[in-house]
Amino acid sequence: GRGTQVTALNFGAQPVDEVVRLAGVQPGRAADMFGAERKGKVVASGDLRVCLDGYAGTSLLISPDS
Repeated sequence: GRGTQVTALNFGAQPVDEVVRLAGVQPGRAADMFGAERKGKVVASGDLRVCLDGYAGTSLLISPDS
């Protein structure tokens, strides 16, 4: 009931800027699980833009729009 957790990892040296489709996830705010900093938004289609430096990762909590 708190939302959906998503982990994104970049195992390469080059930064990535990708859009991923999250099937079955309601639109809402994507925030860092540990710092609560806003990192993006899941739109109605389920798309979430993810930007990561090389050899980096993030854990996000998707909180549905009220």
